[in-house]
Amino acid sequence: LASNGFGQIMALYQTGPSSLASSLWNGATWSAPAALATGLGNLGPQVAFLSPTTAIAAWSETNLTSGQLPGLGIEDVIKARRIAFAIWDGVSWSAGQPLTAPALGDAGVALAACPAWQPGCPAGGAAVAVWERNLSANLEARAIRLYYARYQNGAWSAPQPVDNAGAFTDILPQAAYLNGVPLVAWVRDSDTDLTDATSRRIALRFLDGGPTFTPAELPAAIAEVALAVDGAGAPFLAFTRFEDPGLLLGNQRLLWLAKGTCLGAACTWQPHPVTDAAGRQLYAERPRLTVGADGQPRVTFRGLGFGGDLPSQPGDPPGMTFNRGELAQAVVNPATGQAAPAYLTQDAAVNWLPAAAYDPLLGASLATAIKNVPQAASLRYDSQASGLRYSPAPDLPIAAAAVAGLPDFVLADATVTGGPATGNPLRLTVRIANAGAAWPGSAEQPLEIAAAWDGPPGIGAPAGLIALTSLGSAPFVTVALDLAPPPAGLDAAHALHVAVNPGFPIAEADAGNNSQTLTAGGIAAPLGLWAQVQPGSPLVFLGWDAVADRRVAGYRVYRLGNGGAWQPVGSSFAPGYVDVTASALAAYRYAVAAYTAEGGESPLSQPVGVGERPRRVYLPFVGRDLRR
Repeated sequence: LASNGFGQIMALYQTGPSSLASSLWNGATWSAPAALATGLGNLGPQVAFLSPTTAIAAWSETNLTSGQLPGLGIEDVIKARRIAFAIWDGVSWSAGQPLTAPALGDAGVALAACPAWQPGCPAGGAAVAVWERNLSANLEARAIRLYYARYQNGAWSAPQPVDNAGAFTDILPQAAYLNGVPLVAWVRDSDTDLTDATSRRIALRFLDGGPTFTPAELPAAIAEVALAVDGAGAPFLAFTRFEDPGLLLGNQRLLWLAKGTCLGAACTWQPHPVTDAAGRQLYAERPRLTVGADGQPRVTFRGLGFGGDLPSQPGDPPGMTFNRGELAQAVVNPATGQAAPAYLTQDAAVNWLPAAAYDPLLGASLATAIKNVPQAASLRYDSQASGLRYSPAPDLPIAAAAVAGLPDFVLADATVTGGPATGNPLRLTVRIANAGAAWPGSAEQPLEIAAAWDGPPGIGAPAGLIALTSLGSAPFVTVALDLAPPPAGLDAAHALHVAVNPGFPIAEADAGNNSQTLTAGGIAAPLGLWAQVQPGSPLVFLGWDAVADRRVAGYRVYRLGNGGAWQPVGSSFAPGYVDVTASALAAYRYAVAAYTAEGGESPLSQPVGVGERPRRVYLPFVGRDLRR
């Protein structure tokens, strides 16, 4: 899938062993297919737009004919693979043409465009293709390197290596343009050992002569990686990690997201595992990364369940519960990794090979997957026939789901008033905003604002709940709800957790700005403490502001001497006290706490100090008789 940026998304797909087809989606309907002839055995078609009416496609194929297949082994077929391309002029496709000549095998092409309408891109647009190239006649050596070529002004540059230094296996490339420069990300296996994934890391390189870098802050045991860049020039990586580095063929792969900050060719990354509202990590396969007009990264993936030992939740689709696969999409908070995944299928029908594209004019993303497809590719090798055989299964439906721009509910402000301190009802007032796409409102699925004591809603003790069926047109909506006190009362301070859209039953763009935690209850510490002494007197006079809390029965005075600890020295029913036990020869610090008739006590006030007072010294007057 690829967007032209102006209200159309193109799908390019296989229709036979030597043919592809494309169709355009305008947000409502699909256009009639446009055919594209290829060489035999096309695989992995990719498409990108150079301009709103010009697209480029790339794929791998063989240079073989059907008459050459008998007698060939799998290695012969792999070594016959090359990269090919075609151009779409807004109506039809050109004939497919080879980009590379077969040597020992080219495949796994990734394609990225620098479209003409984006800043930093040339008139007419540009593109880069990156692919895997086998460099050894012995396939078991896994001597795979990445090569690339650039397309501009109707021609390709000569293919050249992305990085051919070292004995690495470089696979699964992805590409994107950042400020007009191609950036490539891939999986680098430093020891080429398929039994241990701990050596598999993410490598990146800008194709402007910069070095290859393998960020140490990104974790190891990488399965797959995806790359995208937002409108502000910030790169994002979505990747999966093997939960067990020794099980490369399992589906226990945890989904991660990382946001990059780049200065020249140097980038630093902030990686986070992707978790849902229940705190569960997501098992995923084939992540596809897009960035919407709101700058939020969207990860489309084949969902395969949840990591950890957390139980299933109501609403989990069967493909996630039984690890069979659902087409899923999640807008991920890059600062926390938290997401509210939207499960676009709910049938556990394998939902294989997801793809995704976002169109800013439509304000929506399109995601697709193939249903009921076995894990073996439809183009497979038959060892008995010693050749290449195309074996389409009957009735391979494609699941396509359009996901409109999502709302972004924001808890802008929250305050607590009233309670036992004043005798007025305990009340929470919140201000809510929607910073994303318009929410139409719903009586069946209202927007909930929930409060809970000493834990998030669903975990802490319920404090209050209100549901809104619409937000109106004002920038902010102010809502007040009366709160139930915590079971132990409010003589001690309690944490009040407030959340908008708790559990995220309404899919939204950013789940990281929906909650706040306040402190309510307890007794306020006295303010304005002062101390005064009289010259020559050991007495210390203290005063402070009365605490405006109807529960306060009095005040306790604490004193701290040199090298000691806070000790109570007395109490008072009024906001004042005289310490008659002080010594004029010592320095002290004083603090005051308010207390209730039930025994509750506030924190200590800010302390005030009294220094050591000088003693009066009486010297005898000695006079001299000057008459002598």
